[in-house]
Amino acid sequence: MHSSMMRLALAAAVLFLMAGGAAAACRQGKNGCVKCFKNKCGKCARGWLKHPKNVCLPCRRFGCKTCKWDKAAVCTSCAKDFWLKAGKCRSCPKGCSECYNKKGKAHCTACDRTYKLVGGKCVRRGIVATCPPLPVPVWRTDTVFGWDPVYGVNSAGACVKCTGGGNHREWCKACDGDAPGFCTLCEDGSTNKFPMWLAAGGACEFCSNRHGDACLRCEDDSADCLECDASKGYTLVDGDCEQMLP
Repeated sequence: MHSSMMRLALAAAVLFLMAGGAAAACRQGKNGCVKCFKNKCGKCARGWLKHPKNVCLPCRRFGCKTCKWDKAAVCTSCAKDFWLKAGKCRSCPKGCSECYNKKGKAHCTACDRTYKLVGGKCVRRGIVATCPPLPVPVWRTDTVFGWDPVYGVNSAGACVKCTGGGNHREWCKACDGDAPGFCTLCEDGSTNKFPMWLAAGGACEFCSNRHGDACLRCEDDSADCLECDASKGYTLVDGDCEQMLP
């Protein structure tokens, strides 16, 4: 909420409550007041702001979950789909259902259904784009470690070629069409036996870098192994592969 709008809301709220007699006749348990003193409110309920005019104002009026008065309404906490910065609640980024302030930036902890969490950001779940007459990604045998062109779909529904750069971007099976350099789906090993995981920043990394050749599948973001090569005597233990002694 803009500061000018907050000031107008505050003024309107104070006038409304005072007109209703809240300041002149304090009633405990009414209008957010939990304790009256000499016919004035001395303490407001959680989620309400105690104004110098001795009235309680709901924090939600200022876009806050909880708040305090410091020459103006200042948010001290926010609803789950907002984050706190400089005393104000700001909306979480697109696709992010819960977030908090981490070094002055929104850090997501939960995502909407069509998004997944990667490195504190919510990225759209990878969808392999079918852009006729172009095929879906195919492993090429005439180049070293290369895919045929891979495409993503942008918000307008158009196919956009995923760009290269970064670690193993050619192992990307789908990307964010609105940010073609950000991979959203990595090679899982079913095609070329090189399973990968999606790291922060939209890069694909080899599972073998963390677990050696024992891991057949690993989890995006954390790189924890999900399946080990039992044929070689490995078993899954706390996200890693351990070889069982005969």
